[in-house]
Amino acid sequence: PAKRGLWRTKTLADGTQVWMYAGSRLTYPSRFIGDERNVYLHGEAYFKVAKDAAHPFVISTDRAEARVLGTELNVSCYDASSCHIALINGSVEVRGKSSDSFVRLVPGQGATISSTDNIAVAAEDMEGYEYWRNGLLYFDDAPLSDIATAIGRWYNVNVEFADKALQNIKLRYFCRRDESLRRAIDLLNGFKSFSATLEGETLIIGKQ
Repeated sequence: PAKRGLWRTKTLADGTQVWMYAGSRLTYPSRFIGDERNVYLHGEAYFKVAKDAAHPFVISTDRAEARVLGTELNVSCYDASSCHIALINGSVEVRGKSSDSFVRLVPGQGATISSTDNIAVAAEDMEGYEYWRNGLLYFDDAPLSDIATAIGRWYNVNVEFADKALQNIKLRYFCRRDESLRRAIDLLNGFKSFSATLEGETLIIGKQ
């Protein structure tokens, strides 16, 4: 697994490249046999799948499954409540864990799979995933709750909003992932519209 505050890259037996987010776990065979190339992901990872039309690459999570022939995509599934799959290029078919039907995505689309296997597909800006793969925490017009969650996962700290209304503030935020937690917090406070403080192992966000 990729440790908190670290990320790792892995090249699988078929040549597929995987960039794993902190705290994520990927289960895969030493070599692929059979009609499909099957892996299991808990957490978040960016995949650059080696092309092999005869052997689909299948990414399973607790909530969903993605079938790939050759493409780049980001898969995020930390628990069974929801899962998000974003397609950078190529083609991918997505289904909920207990569903028999697949939804095909085109590049630039993201799919969110709910706990009831409903799939919501929407156009997305894929730039953030490229930045992530290249070493940045990057968000553009994203709610503060998403940014704080990512910081919490990366630096292994809890996140608490003293004022829940602040969760929905939209921000453009970026920070190199090799920066310290203090630097990440200083960048948050640079917006001057809320206060971010570290108390023990908890990042607390409240009014200034």
